[in-house]
Amino acid sequence: MQEYDDRLLIGATLKEDDWPIIFGMLRVASGLSIMGSIWVITEILLDKRKQYMCYHRLIFAISSFNLLTEIWFFIAERAQSPDKDRKDWKHGTVTTCRMSGFSIYLGTLAIPWYNAA
Repeated sequence: MQEYDDRLLIGATLKEDDWPIIFGMLRVASGLSIMGSIWVITEILLDKRKQYMCYHRLIFAISSFNLLTEIWFFIAERAQSPDKDRKDWKHGTVTTCRMSGFSIYLGTLAIPWYNAA
């Protein structure tokens, strides 16, 4: 039987210096997703024929919720409230942290429901 190394667990090998890299990757991925959502929303809004089709209205709703979610993912590190014990890269308040959590949770629930429709 194979024994598992504790270092293989997610997050077990992360050091304090790794977080800026992770948030940088998150910014790039969410930035690309923001541009894609804006493109889809613009395409649907500019074509009157697409606005009346049920399929395009569902895609519009998915892209709108995705845009909301990805904007909060993009500013995730800034929206979190800082820890009291250490100097941190977080600059938000409790309110911005709650707004971020609500918006990300809303998108996490709404996008799969629209995909299922």
